[in-house]
Amino acid sequence: MIRLILLLALFPGTCFSQYLIEGYVLDDQSGDPLPFVSVVLTTDQQKGVLTNELGQYRIELDSLQRRRGTLSFSLLSFAAKEIYLGDDNAPGGADPFTLNVRLASSFLELPEIVVLSDLALRGIVRRAVERIPQNYGADNYLLRAYSRAYAVNDATFSSLSEAYVTVEDHPYGRRADDKWRDTKAWIDQLRTSGGSPGQPARLHPFFDRQSFLVAPYTWMSNPLRKGSIGTFSFKAKDDLSHLTFRRLGEYVSGPDTLVRIRCDIHPDLDDGAWPGPGDVVTELLINRTDFAIVEYRNWTRGKSIYKDATYRKVRGNYYLERASFSWEMESDFYGDIPHVYSTLFYVTDVITDRKEIRKIKRGRRLVPSEQLTTLNLKHRPEYWRGEERMVQLPARDNLRIQLKKILAPGVERADSLSKHKK
Repeated sequence: MIRLILLLALFPGTCFSQYLIEGYVLDDQSGDPLPFVSVVLTTDQQKGVLTNELGQYRIELDSLQRRRGTLSFSLLSFAAKEIYLGDDNAPGGADPFTLNVRLASSFLELPEIVVLSDLALRGIVRRAVERIPQNYGADNYLLRAYSRAYAVNDATFSSLSEAYVTVEDHPYGRRADDKWRDTKAWIDQLRTSGGSPGQPARLHPFFDRQSFLVAPYTWMSNPLRKGSIGTFSFKAKDDLSHLTFRRLGEYVSGPDTLVRIRCDIHPDLDDGAWPGPGDVVTELLINRTDFAIVEYRNWTRGKSIYKDATYRKVRGNYYLERASFSWEMESDFYGDIPHVYSTLFYVTDVITDRKEIRKIKRGRRLVPSEQLTTLNLKHRPEYWRGEERMVQLPARDNLRIQLKKILAPGVERADSLSKHKK
């Protein structure tokens, strides 16, 4: 014990000093920033952050991690990269230390003779839908997650909430009626900026509900759970005849080949049962090995809504890894300022062992219909030090990024974006 005290006295920085590493993650080919890249210390999977919408990240490490650790950078459809922070790459005395990284796409260039017809793509999508009960979830699992929600106008954040939550749920597609699903959620930590004068008062009761802390998981951006994917449902009678299919590319991920498929409303459809052609677009990334949907993107041009989700395999089953949702609120209801509401749900841990599930300490149970203010949680600044998952962007930058995402792909609307370019 005396020796340990002497060591701590002689080398205090070894145990207690914190060093900041920051930088950008870019697409190696295009140079574009890569958002939502997972940046994790390989020796401690709990020590990790995400790149923000501009591909920017920031992570704090102690002295040993800084000089002997390895950072892993990974994103679906890109080749993962590990960087050893040894003597050659260690920050030395610099704080913060800049480490920019470029990831190479794992896009697979196929011979032109390899063509998948509309019928073949339809079959892949139908098989993926049929496989949902086998591919997703396990009996009674827990997800520990980071949740972020914000509303933004053209100048400042109207409100920003960040939380760590725990969700308990069941396998997807095992129940005839999704309304029966007994999903439970608890909140472990919460910090919020509250409202600002830039946000209309009538928005507070709606967006301040506790349900929005887990909304991307429960209903906004997790279609495999709720049984409908935007342009089609998962019911057997839906033969997908109202859709056209187009292959956008294929990716290699270890032993698996992933095919990206775009589903669009058939241009000849005019029966009114579905939105008009081009109004709703869905893209799926499907693993052709087990027919699992590993990525989902959907945007509704008419309603200015964008949502996406990615899924990862853990011990034989797929679980939600990340879900996001962005919504440009209609100007006729919210005034002339183009408000954007956006949420992010990022899973940090998947727990499937029953004994471990019983041991997990939950926070306070969320009541979906009640306001965040009724939680009465004590803010603990010491908890959040080192737990910042993302570098927050200025509101104006965030607004432009979310509007571009909503108007994807590559469409700029004069009444929203042009006046925010400066």
